[in-house]
Amino acid sequence: MSKALNEITAKYKPVLSNWPVKVLGPRVTVEQLAAAHALGCRPGMQALAIAMCMREGGASNAQQVTACTMNWGSSGTHHNKRKALVTTKLLANVSMPDNETGHTVYKVALTDKGKGKLATATEPQAVVPKASTKPAKAKKADKPAAVPATVETAPAATAVAAQA
Repeated sequence: MSKALNEITAKYKPVLSNWPVKVLGPRVTVEQLAAAHALGCRPGMQALAIAMCMREGGASNAQQVTACTMNWGSSGTHHNKRKALVTTKLLANVSMPDNETGHTVYKVALTDKGKGKLATATEPQAVVPKASTKPAKAKKADKPAAVPATVETAPAATAVAAQA
């Protein structure tokens, strides 16, 4: 398991260990949480809500709110983030029938663009020196050292001294 997955596992351990399957449906996986993080979701409620929508059966609004409220004390539905990810074509909405209680089920799937973002997020970034498009500036030539002036006795000074 990679370092990032270990960090996510540690962060969400309290959430995943107390997951009531009968109320919230199947537990989200660490990989789904990692994908939500890689797509730009904030860690915590936002990532959990998006990861729940990535599950095979999706998630209802009530499930998202309940999961976040149980763990953090409050929640929103995070529809804006889900819609933003769909608008940017990282995720696609998947049509789902309403659940047994008549609530809308929200399900999303990764698009090719989203899979590409996940691939670049998990690959180590190679450090490549940036090539400069500007030509190198020529160094200024060193100035010749100033020659100290020699002190010469002025002819007037010698004439005054001779008169005295």
